[in-house]
Amino acid sequence: KQMGELHKRFKKMGYTVLCFHGDNSAYEQERISKIDQLRWDVLIYSPTLGTGFNILTEVDLSLTIGDRGELPANEILQIMGRVRNAKERAMWVWDGVGNRCEDASQIEAVHLERLRLGKHMLKGATLKDHLEILALASQIEAERNRLLNTPLSAVYAYLIEEGYEVTFNTEEAEYSLRDAHRAVQEE
Repeated sequence: KQMGELHKRFKKMGYTVLCFHGDNSAYEQERISKIDQLRWDVLIYSPTLGTGFNILTEVDLSLTIGDRGELPANEILQIMGRVRNAKERAMWVWDGVGNRCEDASQIEAVHLERLRLGKHMLKGATLKDHLEILALASQIEAERNRLLNTPLSAVYAYLIEEGYEVTFNTEEAEYSLRDAHRAVQEE
């Protein structure tokens, strides 16, 4: 819905816009495969453009929006990296704290209850197999939740780790990123 709204606004401003998202990706497959041959001023896309998808067209600015902690930092950076030839890159990341459970044992307890109720059954798997898989899945989910709960810190950590130069566009952002930097160093 929000991407459709952005699409309408840019079109109203006179731009040629390509917009790919979950609601239209099925019937846009042909255009997606020819993206570098099409003429466009603004490209709006969601994570529905899968891993390994590259946009080779040279662009002046690639703007990535990581909104409300819906994607972990590594996925936000992967989305940003799909545009290979950007003269400049900018990113807007939600500066907030989520409330997803980060305790793997609590997450595992929920999964075990589902298993007990027969909702997590894998064909041919033993009870031991189920328990080992659920323990690992719970650890992975807890880590993902931690990254989603503090998206600014997580994105900042990934950017620094990947060798990006981080600059700030407002004094408020600079203070938030300083806090994020401290949080990353403490981990």
